[in-house]
Amino acid sequence: MQKKQLSLLSILWICNLILLITYFIGWQSISFLKSSVLEYNNITSDPFDGAVSPIAYVPDWWKSENMNKARLFESFSIADFIEIPEYDIGLLSDTLQQTTSASILRYTYPVVYMGSYRGNYIEYDGSHPAVDIRAPIWTPVVSIANGVVIKVKNTDTGDGKYVIIRHDNVDVNGVKETLYSGYEHLSEIIAAEGTKIRRGDVLGKIGMTGITTTPHLHFQIDKSTSPFHMYWPYTFQEAADLGLDFFGAINVGLGKENAIRYTINPMDFIKNNRFLGSAPQERNIATVVKQEPLVVSSQIVADTTIPENGNIVTVVPKSENIITPEVISQPEMVTSRVNISPRFTSDATHIFSDIPTDSPFYDSTKYLSEAGVVQGYSDGGFHPSEYMSRGEAILIYDRLFKSNTLYTNIDFPFLDILPSDELAPALMRAFTRNIVTGSNYFRPNDSLTRAETITLLVRSSGIPVETLKYSLFYDVTTQNSHAKYINTFARYLGIPSGNFEPNKSITRGELAKILYAFDQKKKKESN
Repeated sequence: MQKKQLSLLSILWICNLILLITYFIGWQSISFLKSSVLEYNNITSDPFDGAVSPIAYVPDWWKSENMNKARLFESFSIADFIEIPEYDIGLLSDTLQQTTSASILRYTYPVVYMGSYRGNYIEYDGSHPAVDIRAPIWTPVVSIANGVVIKVKNTDTGDGKYVIIRHDNVDVNGVKETLYSGYEHLSEIIAAEGTKIRRGDVLGKIGMTGITTTPHLHFQIDKSTSPFHMYWPYTFQEAADLGLDFFGAINVGLGKENAIRYTINPMDFIKNNRFLGSAPQERNIATVVKQEPLVVSSQIVADTTIPENGNIVTVVPKSENIITPEVISQPEMVTSRVNISPRFTSDATHIFSDIPTDSPFYDSTKYLSEAGVVQGYSDGGFHPSEYMSRGEAILIYDRLFKSNTLYTNIDFPFLDILPSDELAPALMRAFTRNIVTGSNYFRPNDSLTRAETITLLVRSSGIPVETLKYSLFYDVTTQNSHAKYINTFARYLGIPSGNFEPNKSITRGELAKILYAFDQKKKKESN
C-alpha cells in the first residue's frame, strides 16, 4: 500500500515537473498548449457560406467628439455610426490622399496586416500578423463565418480576453482548408467554448485587455498549419535577446517569414468571400445600440426636448471645437420617424443649453465663450461632464494665451496629425515653444489627465515655475515629471495641500473652472 502511494506521489511530482519545464521553454509552447489541446473535433461547423466583417459599424470619426477613446459604445446614438469602411490598402498607404474618406479609413485601421507600428499603413513593413480595428469599448464583435468556438480566454493579462473560432471546409484558392479566426483584447466574452457559432453572431465586445494602448480589435486568421492559435511570430525572449521591446520587434519584422507562412490577410479573406445576403450582424448590433431618432444632416438636431427649466438637451452632440467636417455621404440607417424640434439659440444670458445660470460652471464657461476660446456643440451645450481631449486643450490654450510663435523649416513630428488639420498650427506653436515634446504620435483624441492639464497650462501661460524640493500633494511624488508644474499651479492659485489625483482624466467643466480662476488671478495682479 505504501509503495502504491509513493508511486502516485511520484507521478504527481513528474507531472508538476513537466509543467514547470514547459513553462520555462517559452511563451510559444504555452500558447500551443492553451490553443491546441481542446479542438472539439467531434463538432463540425455549419457549412461555410460567406464571411462578414467582425465589426459592422464604427463611429463617424470625422466628428471629433466621437474620437475620444474614453467614450463607451452605449454613450453613442445610432446617428453617430457609419458602416465600417472597406479595408483599402491602396487608400490607406497613399499619404497624399488627405480626403475625409482616407482619414476615416486610417483611424479605423491603425495597424494593417503584416504592418508595423510606424503609422505608415504599409503592409509587409513589419510582422504584425493581424489587422487592428479601432472601435469604442463595448462595441459588439461578431463571428465572421460559421464555425466552432475552440478557445475562450477570459483574463485581463497577456493577450487579454480573446476568442478563437475554427472554420471547417473553407474554399481557399480552390482547396478546402480549415481556418482559425481570432478576436483579441475584448472587454467581455459572450461565446461559449465548445459550441457552434453562426456567421454574424455576437461573440464579445471591444475592450482594452492585454497589451494595448487604445480600444480596438486585434483580428487575425490562422492557417491550420499554424503551430498554435492565435499565432504570434516571436517570443518575448527572442525579442529581448535582440534588445527589442514588443513594438520594436514588430517594426523590424521579427518572425515575418513565419507570420506570412501561418496566417492570411483577414480583410482580403472577407473581401473575397463576402456574404451578399442580409448581414446578421446588423440585427445583432441593434440589440445593443439604443434605438434613438437620428440626425439627418449636420444642420438639423433630432429628438430635441425642452425641459421646464428652458434648457434644450439633444441626444446627438457634435463637436465644433477641433474639426469642421465636410458633409459625408452616409448609408441610410433611419428606422423611425425623425421629429425636428427647435434648436437652442444662445443670448447674452443663456450661453450654453446645458449650463443654466445657477450652474457651478456658468461663470467659467461664459468667460471662455466671451473670450472666443470655445464654442458650443451642435446641440448648443458645453458638455461639462465629458472628458477634455488633448487636442482640444492645445487649441484652447493657444487661443487663450494668444500664441503667435512663428515656426519655419521644422518637420512636423506627429504622424497622427495631418498638416492640414485645424489643430496642426496650434500644435506646432506648442511644439516650437516646448509646451509639448516631439513624439511619433500626439494622440489628440485621448482624454487629458489632471497632471498633463496643469503641465500644459503652466507652460502655455508662461508663469515662473516653482523649484520646490518637495511636493505639496500627498499623491504626487517628487519623482513625478509633473510635480514642479503642479506645485507652481497650487502656489499661484493658493490651493491647499491634500490629494491632487494626477492620473484622473479631467472634464471640460473642470478645465473651464481652472482657466476662469487663472483669469481672475491675472486681473487681481493687474489691479
